[in-house]
Amino acid sequence: MKAKHLLTTTIAIAGLSLCSCSDMVSLYNSPNSDLGTAGETMQGYVVSQYLVKTEASQTSKTLGTIAGGAVGAGAGQMLGGGSGRVVSSVGFGLLGAAAGRAITGSAASSRSQRLTIKAVNGKNYTVVQPIYKEIGIISEGTQGTLNLSYGGKSRFLPSGY
Repeated sequence: MKAKHLLTTTIAIAGLSLCSCSDMVSLYNSPNSDLGTAGETMQGYVVSQYLVKTEASQTSKTLGTIAGGAVGAGAGQMLGGGSGRVVSSVGFGLLGAAAGRAITGSAASSRSQRLTIKAVNGKNYTVVQPIYKEIGIISEGTQGTLNLSYGGKSRFLPSGY
């Protein structure tokens, strides 16, 4: 009974930690890699926009596979008995690895936009950026500020942000 309770708790914690990622990025959070980057700011408007899906990195998928396999093998170890323990550990380990890779891949990918901006200097700039939860999908014709970053992430913000 105690082993099944421990197994249930372990699976619940692993599932929540893998699924706690949101595909919506906040406009007001910035990664440490953006610190100290220089850039240029100019006004412009969106001439075209396309929705794109950014994929999870191979490293994220690999870590999800390893974590899922470890949780699955641990679950199989607790459920199996005698010689069946090895079989259940391997079986649950494989299932856990597949589930971990799938969950990490879908949780780490996000919806993004590819925007082409016509700046006041007459040049076109293309930026791929996340769909910020505070802004939503930016449509063609939207006016705003293009923040070109050297070494960091460039982005377009509609007027008022």
